[in-house]
Amino acid sequence: MGGGRRHECQTRPRPRRSDAGRRVDLLRRNSREAAAAVREFSDDELDRAAPFSLSFAAPVTAQFVVEDHAVRHSWHHLARIRAALGR
Repeated sequence: MGGGRRHECQTRPRPRRSDAGRRVDLLRRNSREAAAAVREFSDDELDRAAPFSLSFAAPVTAQFVVEDHAVRHSWHHLARIRAALGR
């Protein structure tokens, strides 16, 4: 972990357990809204390609960005949350 990130982890106050319910509710609401927005994309919009900075400016389609970054990356975080909670 880089120095800046380590400092952030050490200085940021730990979340209170009482906030967990609100965070889960917010995550569920935002997930539903994001899924609804993705469903609105047309096939032509999903097929559109453009340089993408997270892929070293390689041209990638909107579908790739949605599937790889938004969906897969979210699963990565969910797995880490579950592991931290022992689930």
